[in-house]
Order: sequence, then C-alpha cells, then structure tokens
Amino acid sequence: MPATARRAADVGHRVMPHDNGQAETQIFTSCMTEENQMLIRKVLVVDDSATDLKKLEQIVAGAGYIVITATSGKEALERVRNDHPDAVLLDIIMNDMNGFQVCRAINADAATRNIPVVLVSSKKEKTDQVWGVEQGARAYVTKPFTSEQILDQLRSL
Repeated sequence: MPATARRAADVGHRVMPHDNGQAETQIFTSCMTEENQMLIRKVLVVDDSATDLKKLEQIVAGAGYIVITATSGKEALERVRNDHPDAVLLDIIMNDMNGFQVCRAINADAATRNIPVVLVSSKKEKTDQVWGVEQGARAYVTKPFTSEQILDQLRSL
C-alpha cells in the first residue's frame, strides 16, 4: 500500500467530561494514513443561510461529530482560533468575508493551517473549485448536497 493510501475509517466511542461533572459518550471516526492518524471529532460549520446551516449541522451531528457553528466569515475565524475545530465546512458566499478569504486566512496562520477546510457552495463553476483549492481548501462540495457527500468528505480528511 502506498504511503499516502488511506485505510478504512475507524469508529469508536470516547467519554467526554462536561463542566457540570457529567460525562457524555461521543462517537468518533478517524481516517488513518500510513504516515499519520487524523482524528476528526469537532467540526466547524459556517454558513450565513439558516436553512443550510441547520441542514449541515444535522448531518454532521447525526454522524456523531461535535458541531460548532458560525454565520459569518469573521465569526468563523474567531471560532477557528478559539474553539480549535478538527475540520471546517465553509460556505463561500457570505456578506462580511467570503469563504475564499476565510480559507486563505486559516491557511496563512501557522496556528490553524493544518485544519482542513471543505468548501460547500452553490458556486458550481470549475474555476471556483480550482480557486478554492488554490486558497487551501482540501475539497469542494456543491449545493444542493447530500448527506453522503458531506460525510464522505469529512471521512476522507
């Protein structure tokens, strides 16, 4: 198997303590490569559309990931810096900062550049997809999306 080939995703359970002294069992998935193991547990979902944000949140949480959300580019950057997600699902068309700008900022910061970004957008042009990758995105999913498309991208990170 080549050094960068992926093995099947591992699934497990982890007990997560809460501030109130109780514990919660979280399901986690991980994708392992020959070089390292990437564990995706916490996902930041960013979209200024309440409908799309809710749909993404339900898909990701339903698969057992911890979900944090943001509704703007600036809020997304704050969440990335403060909440340290393991991955980001990022809309492109937003009012304050577009997703390309947010992706570029995440990848320019030494503290956040290893957080994988998946762009999720209604922009279907090939040039937008290429531009997204040039800004540092690991993947691009076009709207409307299916649950399988979103989860496949998270599992492949």
